[in-house]
Amino acid sequence: MFRKGIVIILVLVFNFQLKAQDIHFSQIYNSALHLNPALTGSFDGNLRANLNWKDQWRTVGKAFQTYAFSLDQNVLKTRVGKAYFAYGITAYQDIAGEVKLGTTRVLGSLAAYIWAGKKGRISLGLQAGWGRIGVDPTMMRWGTQYDGLQYNPNLPSGETNQFNAFNFADVSAGISYWFSSSGNRVTYDNSKDFKIGFAIHHLNRPRNAYYTDERLPMKFVFHANGFFGIKNTTFGIWPSMSFLYQKPHWELMVGTLFRTTINGKARVTGYKKEMAISFGGHFRIASPFDAFVPEFFLEIEGVGVGVTYDVNISGLADVSRLQGGFELSLRYILDDKYYYQRPTRRVPSF
Repeated sequence: MFRKGIVIILVLVFNFQLKAQDIHFSQIYNSALHLNPALTGSFDGNLRANLNWKDQWRTVGKAFQTYAFSLDQNVLKTRVGKAYFAYGITAYQDIAGEVKLGTTRVLGSLAAYIWAGKKGRISLGLQAGWGRIGVDPTMMRWGTQYDGLQYNPNLPSGETNQFNAFNFADVSAGISYWFSSSGNRVTYDNSKDFKIGFAIHHLNRPRNAYYTDERLPMKFVFHANGFFGIKNTTFGIWPSMSFLYQKPHWELMVGTLFRTTINGKARVTGYKKEMAISFGGHFRIASPFDAFVPEFFLEIEGVGVGVTYDVNISGLADVSRLQGGFELSLRYILDDKYYYQRPTRRVPSF
């Protein structure tokens, strides 16, 4: 009876996890390809690389650890008025619980950009790839492995492995609009730069459970972010929001960073190592509040380092002791060959 109880609990946990939300990062501005495939190439430069790591709910148990990598590049990008393309690849692994329930995805993305006037552009994106879900059976504990006093892993479980990993295909699509007050490059302290978009993930509804043909629900994403410089100062505000719905779950992230430029462009040559610091926070809202997320982001030329911590304020606060998850990101942007022909001040990239 004890063994059957453990199996039932495991199955319920697995099914809950598989039916729950996809991975999500608090630093939505540093995980663009996970948010919307139309954001592939949606940055000021030629090539962008991101590393993300998140450790969540450690006080509750070995809950979630997420690792992600993305790389995207613009091609055929020349001047305002000409369409261009971008391609990218993203991969992540999410590991949860004592039995290391793991989700792995490797996805390729392609986006096409069409200029909408001199200051705006519209992008259409498509993302497709491979996924895999599995557990580590060696980490499972069965009732037959208790010798009367304690758990003994050397005792036979008497169970066959019923948790073989399975693979699936995954397809997503999205659209985005990007406005920049100076068109191809933001050049003034009172610059305005913002993006708004919509995406649908899991269009093909891939398999989602071990024992049934249950399918992963489609996920709908609406997002917006911007940077608004304050005239004749080195300061700017950087608001962002995202709304995710994946039946029956929903989540809203909303907040603002405040950015100050420490080093700007050189007056004569226009070239100097740029440095900026951003700080602020976001709220994650989900029936009704989940977490407050203080944030810090440092940019030195093309390198950016972001640090956030999820302070849990949901109903689990008594168990989590207000602790949610630590998140770290590392971003690198390589400028395109036209940058030094038109040296200007950079704005945050998302």
